[in-house]
Amino acid sequence: MPIRLKVTLTSVLIATVVAVVASITFFYAIKNITQKTFTTNLEALQTEIEQILVSDMVSIDNTARHIIQSASVFNYLSNGSLPSEYDEYELFSLKSAMGKDISRQLFFNPAFESGLIQIVRLFLEKDIIITQTKKATEQNLNVSSDISTYQYLQESGNTGRQVFVNEGRLSFAYPISSLSGVRKPTALIIGCNVDQFKHRYDALVESFSSAVYAVYDQNGLMLFSYGDLGSISQNYKVKTNKLSNGFISTIAVSNKELTGKVSDITFKYLLFFLALMPIPLLAAFFMTRRMRFFAENFIKHIKRVGEGDFAVTLPVYGDDELDEIGKAFNTMTGKINSLVEEVYKKQFLIQQMKIQLLQNQMNPHFLFNVLFSMSTRAKMNRDETLYQMTVLLSKFLRTNIASNDSMMVPIKSEMDYVDTYLNIQAMRFGDRLAYEWQIPRELMDCYCPRLSIQPLVENSVMHGIEPLTRTGHIVISVSDEKDFIIVTVEDDGVGFDMSLSEDRKDGRGNHIALDNLRQRLRLLYGDECTLRMESAVGMGCTASFRIPKQREEQKDVIPNIIG
Repeated sequence: MPIRLKVTLTSVLIATVVAVVASITFFYAIKNITQKTFTTNLEALQTEIEQILVSDMVSIDNTARHIIQSASVFNYLSNGSLPSEYDEYELFSLKSAMGKDISRQLFFNPAFESGLIQIVRLFLEKDIIITQTKKATEQNLNVSSDISTYQYLQESGNTGRQVFVNEGRLSFAYPISSLSGVRKPTALIIGCNVDQFKHRYDALVESFSSAVYAVYDQNGLMLFSYGDLGSISQNYKVKTNKLSNGFISTIAVSNKELTGKVSDITFKYLLFFLALMPIPLLAAFFMTRRMRFFAENFIKHIKRVGEGDFAVTLPVYGDDELDEIGKAFNTMTGKINSLVEEVYKKQFLIQQMKIQLLQNQMNPHFLFNVLFSMSTRAKMNRDETLYQMTVLLSKFLRTNIASNDSMMVPIKSEMDYVDTYLNIQAMRFGDRLAYEWQIPRELMDCYCPRLSIQPLVENSVMHGIEPLTRTGHIVISVSDEKDFIIVTVEDDGVGFDMSLSEDRKDGRGNHIALDNLRQRLRLLYGDECTLRMESAVGMGCTASFRIPKQREEQKDVIPNIIG
């Protein structure tokens, strides 16, 4: 049986099984999801109602507290006189001051501005009342019911906030204690429109057609409700919570809203699934045909790569996924080509370095014999300076020529080489050259590329110190940075302008050694460990590079070198 037919039949079988299992799973999944969503939305709805209710209560309580703490009311509660003891002018002044304070407290009050708080009455006595409303026509609104509420507060002796529902209004009554020790029949009543309260919550439950809710105070008094409370039965899901301020919130929604939606969605899903069934079958047939062509072509190209043809590339198929595979394959073969070329270049560079080292080691006796003869004659002629320079030069060349073919040396060996070089230059410049090391002892056995520090020192001497007429200083330091070490050579010489091109920075164009060092660092460690230069005219120069910290046992572990 052809593979295309096998794949098509397998796709049909899998699609049929998936259709049956998906239909059953879908019904229960959508039912559970809808139940969870239904419950979550119901809880979120109740939470939102409670948050608004608590916020409204806090706003009303804060309004009452600010009025009671206003200057005129506070002063009145602090003195020992009763309103009946005031003469007519004093009582007028007191009521006027309290009226102004209450107006100021309500001026920017959000609850008052939105109409939630309809009226505020401060009772000093039964017949002495300060009233504030948003509309002057509402001054005498519910006066009799507020007087009845005031009398109830005086007779009951309750000290906490009381809530009353009468004549379509919610009244929040606050008995006020005297601060002077003299008992004063003072109370604050804040009247709120019940319809304004309900309006803030009705919009929240519109998404539930069967929603019913009610809010009660701590004594079980229903403050307001939405829907028919008598319709609540066992077929309703009911949530009741007690709020932090003592009020009780109850909300109920019919379960029919859940089951009806689930059945309707499931039926539509099955019809839709059956209608679309032929489409995936046809898609599977054409996809397997296309994938077979791609697979055969891909295998053919893989075989060519296995035979060593790294220039082979996959064509464009006009399909995003297949083209991504083709791009990845072409990128891979391109990188293999680049890596092969880079390996050859590195091998060639290494072989060149080895050949150069061998050539340098071939028969150096003539050069050393000449230097020995020069030092002997200088000694015989009592020319101590020439003698010392010849001995140091011989040591300098011997260290360079006699080194083995290892590209990595301990920092201590590199610094011995640098020290010999600086001693020779110190004889040339005399007191115009001063230098120092700042290298921790524990870093002296770390390995660095051979001849990596000396070119930096030579650059500082030639282009930084030599043009000076004063003493120039060179500081060589090695610092520890976790798994790396940082080598820095700093001088206080003439410096140069970093914006100039490479061949104009020092006026001499002698950057061969530094360019060679940059190339070696890049080949050995990559672009992150390159040579960095910082300088400005008259401010000296700082050269540094960062390399991995390597000890004796790690010196041959070089990331990018193929040996």
